[in-house]
This record gives sequence, C-alpha cells and structure tokens, in this order.
Amino acid sequence: MNSVLQMLFSCDEFKERYYEEGLTHLETCQSFTPECFICQMSKVGFGIFSGKYSEPKKAEPLVIEGKEVPPEVEVPIIDIL
Repeated sequence: MNSVLQMLFSCDEFKERYYEEGLTHLETCQSFTPECFICQMSKVGFGIFSGKYSEPKKAEPLVIEGKEVPPEVEVPIIDIL
C-alpha cells in the first residue's frame, strides 16, 4: 500500500489535487474527517511531502559504567554483545 501511495503522489496532478489543494480543503471541510476521502488523502500527502515525519530522532547517548560512549564506538560494542 505504501508503494502505491508513493507512486500516486509522484504524479503531479494527484499531488496538486490531494496535497496542495488538499491542505486548503482540510481547513475548510465541514464533513466528518474520517469519512472524507479528500481529507484522508490530504493527510497522507502532508505526511509524505511536509518533511515533518522524516526528521531523524535524536538518540540518547550510550552510557556504560558511567562513561558516555562516542557514537562511532557503539556499533562494535553492540555487535559483541
């Protein structure tokens, strides 16, 4: 399903209808959102194109015996465990 949605949103017409125009629709829609197809597709487009959901998560530093381990050392330690 993910691949199909990405393929659909790669089409300029689909992107314009459900992302660019869809954001305006979300603000003005009088329908119950879960029942409105345009609202739902606009939310998917927002998720794909906004970049809000593609930001990397900040990882907590790894601490062993009270000492912080640099990120480049973490992988070999984890592989050994």
